[in-house]
Amino acid sequence: NGVGCVSGGGAAGGVATRQRGNCKEVLLVGSGIAGEWRIPKGMLERGEAIQSAACREVNEETGVPVEIEQFIGIEEWSYTFDGREWWERCYFHRLSPLADTAPHPDSEHSVAAWRPAHEALQGMMYECERRIVAAALDL
Repeated sequence: NGVGCVSGGGAAGGVATRQRGNCKEVLLVGSGIAGEWRIPKGMLERGEAIQSAACREVNEETGVPVEIEQFIGIEEWSYTFDGREWWERCYFHRLSPLADTAPHPDSEHSVAAWRPAHEALQGMMYECERRIVAAALDL
């Protein structure tokens, strides 16, 4: 519940989806190692709207311009960074790509790629992100 933690502030991100033939695909980032896929997301900038941050972060981390379709949900977690315990709340949205741009990762990630939905769900690094991807696919 964040007791004894430093608040990392708000974060936003999203699950961009597209249809390719019979296959629904999800836009993810990661290390390129199976089981290490992540949802693109990041911290809100001062005064930035959650929806704007979600689109900005996905575009920055994947190179794919996106727009909001709908809100999915909120996940919260804590982690240790620089020897301190941090607590974070992230707002997730389902997104659609604005262009058929080939993904390319930013400096934080080795890979940004469209992954088939079943592979994305199996390959998520964190259970909370798996729930968000599943929710996005159900919408």
